[in-house]
Amino acid sequence: MLKLLPLWQPEPVLPGKAVAKGELRPRIRVVVEVLATAMEARGTYTLTLWDADQKRTVTLGNVTFP
Repeated sequence: MLKLLPLWQPEPVLPGKAVAKGELRPRIRVVVEVLATAMEARGTYTLTLWDADQKRTVTLGNVTFP
């Protein structure tokens, strides 16, 4: 497990806020910064995001770091 650094996103992403004109689904950019050595950052990870109430989650597999 990698050490997550403090989140710097200025506000929560609200439903529908990130929908671009002509798109049906939202397009949202999430930046995750972790503290890791070059060796630790190799490979694939699973990223799980949740809302403030921890009632809704999104899990992304095969996440890699540059």
